[in-house]
Amino acid sequence: MKKYILLLLFSFIVNYSFSQWSKWKRMRYEVSFGIGTSSFMGDLGGGQNSDSFLDDYFGDFDFGSTRPSFYLGGRYKLSPLFSAKLNLALGWVSGNDEWSNDINRQNRNLNFNSVIFEQSLVGEFNIIKENEQKRWSKIRNKRVRGYSFNLYVFAGIGGFYFNPRGYVVDDYTNKTYYSLYDVGTEGQNITQNHYNRYALCIPGGLGIKFGLNRKWDFGIEYGMRYTFTDYIDDVGGAYYDNKAIIENYKDGNDVNVGYLADNHYATETTKFTETDFAAGSIWEGYDKYYEVGDRKPYPSGTEFRSGKAKDIYMFLFLNFSYKLKTGRNGLPKFR
Repeated sequence: MKKYILLLLFSFIVNYSFSQWSKWKRMRYEVSFGIGTSSFMGDLGGGQNSDSFLDDYFGDFDFGSTRPSFYLGGRYKLSPLFSAKLNLALGWVSGNDEWSNDINRQNRNLNFNSVIFEQSLVGEFNIIKENEQKRWSKIRNKRVRGYSFNLYVFAGIGGFYFNPRGYVVDDYTNKTYYSLYDVGTEGQNITQNHYNRYALCIPGGLGIKFGLNRKWDFGIEYGMRYTFTDYIDDVGGAYYDNKAIIENYKDGNDVNVGYLADNHYATETTKFTETDFAAGSIWEGYDKYYEVGDRKPYPSGTEFRSGKAKDIYMFLFLNFSYKLKTGRNGLPKFR
């Protein structure tokens, strides 16, 4: 008799545990959407140059360049601890040397803004997995999902499209915008191969979700994107001959595109003097485009516009997730 009781008890425990473990399969599909902010760390704008690793990556952050972003995603639970998620994100990034605390960047005086359209596939690991249990609600007089808090980390692979633009201020008031890719500010349209405006990235970050009810969750997610390009801000190499860029541009005589390549402010500490513009040198004719004492371009290949690191951009999202029931065929049910 005791054997039967123990066997019955063991069977009950196994069946109950299996039932609790399998509850996540009943709603293993989720769709999510959100709004948030996008920010950028690259060569333009930012804080101040430093030898400190922390200052380079955190002290160089510019809150003034934060822009809006939106995202849509789909999550598939592989187990109670692991999920796969497909994301589409749209954001904008910008940088302006005028906003920097670094005097050298201020003197460089370049700017950019760009759209970011990202597609990514990431894996999520639940540090604190969701609570699938139910409790009895006296107010609703029925069983509802218990309090749910989910903490997770994610990483994956993605790709994104970008298209940097920059502006020139005319008469100190009006801003005229140009496609920096079309200008070829580092001579890409003359002697070099152009950079690709679609690049790979590695997303990684942290997220939390709070259960609002049995189907809806509210979440906060922050992620950095380590990219494989240094040209989101159009700055990745050396200065080029501005006169050649002006003459090669589609309008042929648009002086403004020279400022997009090098908008450097001349100062008392500028090491290039008027003798560098002597007749017969590579600077012959520059006085037609740059007033003495106003802006003087750096010689190509002497001063680099870029740092050594690739560009990084970040997304911070406030999102909502909706759980879909799993049908008998294993596919999501939309009703």
